[in-house]
Amino acid sequence: MENEKLDKRSLQAVSLTAVLLVASILVFPIGKLVKADLWLPITLFALIDAGFILALFMGMRSQQRFVKLFSILANGVFIIVTSFMIYLLLIANGISEP
Repeated sequence: MENEKLDKRSLQAVSLTAVLLVASILVFPIGKLVKADLWLPITLFALIDAGFILALFMGMRSQQRFVKLFSILANGVFIIVTSFMIYLLLIANGISEP
């Protein structure tokens, strides 16, 4: 295997994925801490989901094989999980609306 050094773009893609993962974990309990309606976590999860899509494209533009593989697998799973969370929050919001 070639001795490949991670360039700045590759590090940005991996670090963006890590930051968005931490942000999504921190947003999860926000509905219980802040007495707001469900649109706040829905909006935050939608922004995080858009960030995962951006991180996926940034990782795909990298030249390193590991970064591409990590980007496809990790961001793909995180996009699916975050979209499912948005879907469940939208269902809960629809049920709770008068």
